[in-house]
Amino acid sequence: MPEWLADLQAQFQLNFIEKDRWRSLLTGLGNTMKITLFAALLGVAIGIVIAAVRSTYDNNKEDLKHKKSIGYYILGFFNNIVRV
Repeated sequence: MPEWLADLQAQFQLNFIEKDRWRSLLTGLGNTMKITLFAALLGVAIGIVIAAVRSTYDNNKEDLKHKKSIGYYILGFFNNIVRV
């Protein structure tokens, strides 16, 4: 067996097999997947809120502008925030 392959096998044995170190890697992978799922769900939720505010403002700004209601200013305020 070539020396580099024997060294690779020894390193694999040391880093994964001994003392069940593979469990630490599996735990870390599980935590990474949880964080990724949470971040994706949070991103989708924020995207839905931004889309709802932008769409509502664009569809109703003319009607609200003529009435000069408080809703026009509130919706305009939130629209400017989500535009950023």
